[in-house]
Amino acid sequence: MSDAKPESKANPVLAGWIILVLGLIPLCFSTFDEIPGAKFAGLLYGPLLFIAFFLAVTGLFSKRLVSGLILLLASLIFPAVFWLFFDVAVDLSVDLRESITNQIEQQDASFETKQGTVPD
Repeated sequence: MSDAKPESKANPVLAGWIILVLGLIPLCFSTFDEIPGAKFAGLLYGPLLFIAFFLAVTGLFSKRLVSGLILLLASLIFPAVFWLFFDVAVDLSVDLRESITNQIEQQDASFETKQGTVPD
């Protein structure tokens, strides 16, 4: 009897998807200025996304053409879409916060002037 040893092959595409997701997480956090360490997150996503791109190319050459091509396109498209979405979302939230703050200040100022003219 011979013991059949299962062939263990590295799957660069699976590793690329994992690295891509791990690279998108700091990309999302790097757009928020209020979060401590957000600028440090900006140093992480660049190398991780490059590694995901490299693993996609490796997957193309290891006869995993379709999955490698999908990962290649995802590693190029997803970071741009995520960055645009979160950058726009942060800008909108800052604008919304400023407009709400201005409205509250205006209401407080008008309340104070009305309060001074209202007889007891």
